[in-house]
Amino acid sequence: MDFSEEDRPYEEIIRVISPPHCARGPHGCDECAEAAKIKVICLVRVYFDPGQFARPLMELSKDGDTSYYEFDVVRRFENEAEAVKYALDNGIEDMEI
Repeated sequence: MDFSEEDRPYEEIIRVISPPHCARGPHGCDECAEAAKIKVICLVRVYFDPGQFARPLMELSKDGDTSYYEFDVVRRFENEAEAVKYALDNGIEDMEI
């Protein structure tokens, strides 16, 4: 069984998100509800094809279609200036802060 996901198409974007805690979400878990109050600027890797592992989902519009996609948090930024510099240095065009 091959668990490699290196060939999955993805895009790296920068978003303000709440760090995920567990699969139950803020309506089913008190710790998720507390985590939902926290907003962090993150570099997020969004996967466009389903994977073999459970990951949190993010609602995202891609090519005019809105859908839910798996994602991983790759990096957390301390402030907006750091995120903007990273985006400029690394060619990331999709940024919502």
